[in-house]
Amino acid sequence: MITFLKVIKMKNKIIVVMYHEVLPINTEFLDNSLCTSIDNFIDHLEFYRNTFEIVDVNNIYKKTSKIKLLITFDDGYVGNFKYVFPLLKKYEIPILFFISTDFVSKTNGYWILLLKYVKQKKSSFIFLSKINIFLTPLLIKYNIVNILKLFFKYSYIEKINFYIKNSQIRDMFMDWNQIFEMNSSNLVTFGAHTKTHPILSKLKYEEQHEEIIGSINVLEKKLNTKISNFAYPFGKAIHFNSDSIKICQSRKLNIFTTEKGDNNLFDKYYIKRIGIHNEPVSILQEKLKAYYEM
Repeated sequence: MITFLKVIKMKNKIIVVMYHEVLPINTEFLDNSLCTSIDNFIDHLEFYRNTFEIVDVNNIYKKTSKIKLLITFDDGYVGNFKYVFPLLKKYEIPILFFISTDFVSKTNGYWILLLKYVKQKKSSFIFLSKINIFLTPLLIKYNIVNILKLFFKYSYIEKINFYIKNSQIRDMFMDWNQIFEMNSSNLVTFGAHTKTHPILSKLKYEEQHEEIIGSINVLEKKLNTKISNFAYPFGKAIHFNSDSIKICQSRKLNIFTTEKGDNNLFDKYYIKRIGIHNEPVSILQEKLKAYYEM
């Protein structure tokens, strides 16, 4: 009887995986920490289809014979439209996309990625707020990107872009027409991811409310549909607080974090996700095995 209950519990857990961007392998800006190559992503999809019951976010509570898997993407990068959207239609796989609404139709790039681009180039001079930093190999060695994350609440996009003249970066995010086309598919669901991707725990209640509810209102107006899902930017426990939770709960949202776990004990206000990067499928299998073989 104990074994039976354990099996039922395992069969009906849900694993949520998180991606950001998918790009061709020869792309200059393929950052393994946030991007996945097209070839690896296809291998991932094949593995998911053979191992899990892939569900859309509206079916996360349904009971299935296999462990459920929900695929999510954060931020709204243009590769989601160019490369992911054709693949989800080909494989008939539902995906949930979280959008930071101020990034849509903008030529501005998300600051963490821009800094990583600078890091790849080894030496560039950029201005951030009142701080000037010369990114030398020595600073890069000590991972200046992670250090800067702790200092800035907002993405100082325009100031960074002024110093980085790269067409791939300027074409980083989806525009509204691309989002509209994706939204016409019953395989696509959109969720909110704030307006400007700040660290919410660094903001006052009113600022958080504008970031969270403001992004939801934009999406609902543009897409003419109710938005029921929200993902915290950065998503660890230090990146949101009781105000963040209170605001999301006021709209009865499904709230997605980046805390790792299998959601065996499902809490819609604290959904755990496993970040997936550019690993080959053999490593992906090992990465997820700890969750689906528990």
